[in-house]
Amino acid sequence: MVKNIPPKLYKFQTFNKYSIQNLKRGQIWFSKPEKLNDPFDCAIPFILDWTDKDFETFYLQLQGKDNFATPTKSFYVTDGKPNQKFQDITRKTHEYYMRLKIINQISGMGISCFTENLDNILMWSHYADSHKAFCIEFDTNYSPFLDAEKLHQVIYSNKYPSLSPVAFFQGGYMPIDILITKSIWWKYENEWRQIIDIGNMPVEYDPRALTAIYFGCSMPDKQMRQIAAILAKSATPLFKMQRSHKDYGLVPIPYKA
Repeated sequence: MVKNIPPKLYKFQTFNKYSIQNLKRGQIWFSKPEKLNDPFDCAIPFILDWTDKDFETFYLQLQGKDNFATPTKSFYVTDGKPNQKFQDITRKTHEYYMRLKIINQISGMGISCFTENLDNILMWSHYADSHKAFCIEFDTNYSPFLDAEKLHQVIYSNKYPSLSPVAFFQGGYMPIDILITKSIWWKYENEWRQIIDIGNMPVEYDPRALTAIYFGCSMPDKQMRQIAAILAKSATPLFKMQRSHKDYGLVPIPYKA
């Protein structure tokens, strides 16, 4: 599948010792799923999409096992097909083991969140300390955004993601939809996620990936000057967001210390 990765992605930041440290070191922080702010996010919510063929597949697999003797077969088969008893216990056990396996797979992974939109007032309010912090602009033509397999556009839905149990157990794949599906209520974020194997760690980015810093319209002068000093030796342009005089919008203007 071809991904239409935006040429620019934005990361909203609060102003604290960690965000400043990452800026100084040219790093992006990747959190573990448990650190995300939505209790539904990456919380292993999914629906198993069972079909008659799935039950037949698992039944055929059991036929070759030594402990699946004739009495057991007669208990689970009606008219030559897996009956409701077999379906119920198969559904229950496989969902249990799927959850354990998925939790084990994703609990240590790293996620960093970005957005397509710079001027979203809600994003500034929710993720940049009520417009008192800043936003980083990244060019996705540079590392660490070059690996398209690790960059995903978030899916917004009213329902949990649906997984095929047969595909999961036979294919041994990571059901990435669990990590990138969120409630439709979050659609305003226009989020993209970069997902790596290990979380709670920083990843360095190519200096060319940093293309601008935007200060919130309510960010204190002292903090803006501090960031400007950090980037004084770079060519990174700095902007300050201002409230529009025409509508409920934000307009970036060049920052002058």
